[in-house]
This record gives sequence, C-alpha cells and structure tokens, in this order.
Amino acid sequence: MVKYSAIYTFANFALFQIAWALAVFLQDKAVFGLILIAYLSWRISPTKWNDLKIITACSLTGILVDNVLFWLGIFEFPSVYIIPVWLILLWVNFTLTLNHSLRWLVNIPKIGAAGLGAVFGTLSYCAGFHFGAVVFPHSLVFTIAILLPLWALLMLGFLEVVKRVNASILNATT
Repeated sequence: MVKYSAIYTFANFALFQIAWALAVFLQDKAVFGLILIAYLSWRISPTKWNDLKIITACSLTGILVDNVLFWLGIFEFPSVYIIPVWLILLWVNFTLTLNHSLRWLVNIPKIGAAGLGAVFGTLSYCAGFHFGAVVFPHSLVFTIAILLPLWALLMLGFLEVVKRVNASILNATT
C-alpha cells in the first residue's frame, strides 16, 4: 500500500508544476488558479503548521530578492513598483515544495543542494524569459551570472529554514 506521504509528495510536485506553467503562460490571468493551487497544496499537507513557517520565511525572502533584482533593473515586468502578483504567488507555491517534494535536498551534501538550486532556479527564470513572462534588459550571460550564485545561496538558506522548522517541532514534542 502506498503511504499518504508518498502520494502527497507526488501531488505537491505536480501541483507546483501546474502553478509554474500557469504563472509563466498566463501571468496576471493565473492569479486565482495560483491561489487555489497554493491553498489545495497547503490544505492536504500533513505538516500544515511547519509549512506556514517555511512559506512565511522563504516566500518573503524570495519576494524581497526578486523585488531587489527588479529595482536594480535585472528583471523587467510591466508593473511599476513591485514584482507582479503572479510571481509573488509563484513564490508561495514554490516554498510549499521545500518541505515535501524537495525535502530530499536537505539530506544531500550542501554543495549538491546549492548546485541544484543554482541550476534549476536559474533555468526557471530563463524559461520564464524564453516564454515572455520576464524581460532581461541585460545580456542573458550577465543575468545568468547573477542568478546562479544567488540561487545557490537561496537554496541553502531555504533548506536551513526547513531543517530548523522541522527540528524545532521535533524538539518541542520530545
């Protein structure tokens, strides 16, 4: 018999892939769908309260980092002051994967987790650029050179949050 956690892990992964596609291809038209996917993913989670802590810390960090990149002119969006709502909601959906479908990253060497974060985080933005969801006003090489180390550090930070949140819960119950 398949365990609930295995089913949820797969559902969590699939829901994020749907959220990413909606965000990149529909952008502002995807807001309701992104909210719905985030709520569904959180609602069926076996670790709702841990997830809320992780979402709060990691989403706010990611949103701040993307806003700084936007304010510095590394990214361009049609919005004026902050990144678009669809990207904010994509951060929420992404951070919901950290304690579930991406949790295995906590158990690999940090260099591997940093490398995977660097490559796949950067590829995600490059795909968004390719599909017209974000504009890179500078060269692609310049933008990638900024995103690779940034995403390596972000991933390490996010995984540290996951470790600490889960450790604090374990310590509180013992």
